[in-house]
Amino acid sequence: HVREGVCTGLAELIEATTKQLLADYLGDLIPAIRQAIIDDVESVRNSASVVLAKLHIAVPRATTDVVTWVLSQLQEEEVEEHSHLFLNGLEQLVAKQPGAVLPLVLSKLTSAPQGEMTALQVQGLACLAVVPDANTVHRHLSDVLPVMIAVASREDASEEVREAAIKSACRVMDRVEQGGLNLLFTELLSAVQKGGAVSHSCAGANLLEHFFDNTQLDVVSILQETLPAVLPLALADEDDETLAAGVRALNSIVKKCKKEELAPYLSGVRGAILALITDASGKEDPGILLPGLCNHNALEPLYPIYQHGLMFGSAEARELAAKGLRELVDHTTEQALKPYVVKITGPLIRIVGDKFPGTVKKAIVDTLKSLLVRGGATLKPFLPQLQTTYVKCLSDPSEAVRQKAAESLGTLVRLSARTEPLINELMTGVTTDADPA
Repeated sequence: HVREGVCTGLAELIEATTKQLLADYLGDLIPAIRQAIIDDVESVRNSASVVLAKLHIAVPRATTDVVTWVLSQLQEEEVEEHSHLFLNGLEQLVAKQPGAVLPLVLSKLTSAPQGEMTALQVQGLACLAVVPDANTVHRHLSDVLPVMIAVASREDASEEVREAAIKSACRVMDRVEQGGLNLLFTELLSAVQKGGAVSHSCAGANLLEHFFDNTQLDVVSILQETLPAVLPLALADEDDETLAAGVRALNSIVKKCKKEELAPYLSGVRGAILALITDASGKEDPGILLPGLCNHNALEPLYPIYQHGLMFGSAEARELAAKGLRELVDHTTEQALKPYVVKITGPLIRIVGDKFPGTVKKAIVDTLKSLLVRGGATLKPFLPQLQTTYVKCLSDPSEAVRQKAAESLGTLVRLSARTEPLINELMTGVTTDADPA
């Protein structure tokens, strides 16, 4: 290309010319570099960035001049047709001279009024993603992500601008390496937890979904803070769009992680959910139905966490898991619970007969009773097994287990079409356990 050859010639000329002479002729050089940096041929843009890097050594203000011009064009509506050329040129400059160019970009674009930012300006901030040094990227996450999230959250912004903000934030997030994970999540969780800023929470949840869907990083270290932050959005947020975004984020987290990796956070998950279903006095409020469970299928990502603890955890973990499942069941509508009744009930019946402390068995029997009440007709195939389970529990050493089993049998009788099998089983149990004396 002729234009590429011109740039190569300019680079040679700059190296062979004195600083004073370059400063004297800067007004003639700058327009040529400006046009070359937004050329539609990548090799020309690359050559132009090399020219400017060499010129910067002799006359640093040359870089300021070119970068400021490119940034000012991102505000102009008439450049939209060729907007990709300005963005490509800016990225070429940032990649070649991050130390000189990035501060100019951040200073100009992060200070722009968020209500007036164009889609191109937001995309310009995403040039951080092309900086070669990952540590530099990590260091500036706190400069660009809050701006992008704020723009994505503005209700008065156009759909184009909000979408550009989310895509730009995703692009920057994709550039983060393992060493920057905590810095990234400081920004994301800050958005999710912003009190009263519904739109910030929604944008934050959307970004969390993207991150967990696409990352190859080890995320275990950030689960302890992330799960309790996401659960209120996914289960109880008053804004339906945020609620749906929270459930999607929670699904992405659970799909990304192995069940064994989620197991240590069982207590934290249950604690976060308990906080949503207790009243001011700290007691569980049976009248609360969690909209995320009832309307957005949030049981899907939650029940596997509890089920793994129930099947493979310590006695304490099994008790927590059983209690947690009971809380999910009690605060979900029958219709929303229906697809999960079989999945939840089967494992509970399988392990209730094992040798566990009375507290574990009581928690399991409690949950089974809640399933009886909420599950309705869906639980009918399990009634014979439940009947046998409860009858066995009547002879358990723990009084609490026996009491709960008796209560559950009373509930089961009302659902059963026939009571003769239960009477026969009870009589068999009495005969078996009778004192020979």
